[in-house]
Amino acid sequence: MQLVEEHGNGTAVLKINRPSARNAVDLSTAQANSRTLDSLDDDPDCRVIVLTGTGGFSRQGMDLKAFRVNTATALA
Repeated sequence: MQLVEEHGNGTAVLKINRPSARNAVDLSTAQANSRTLDSLDDDPDCRVIVLTGTGGFSRQGMDLKAFRVNTATALA
């Protein structure tokens, strides 16, 4: 699972679970993150969203290796 969710007391914690990639965001993680944030936006009980990562890494931004592979595939 690339995105771990924890809920309680008006707070949602979203953790990227890709420590082997230092929690860099690839396309599928970005899509899951977007769906989850849209869902939480509609949740009246959720007042705070914490974005973090697992394995001692925070969220590190875009996975450039995955981007390069996806771009090369799209251009082929």
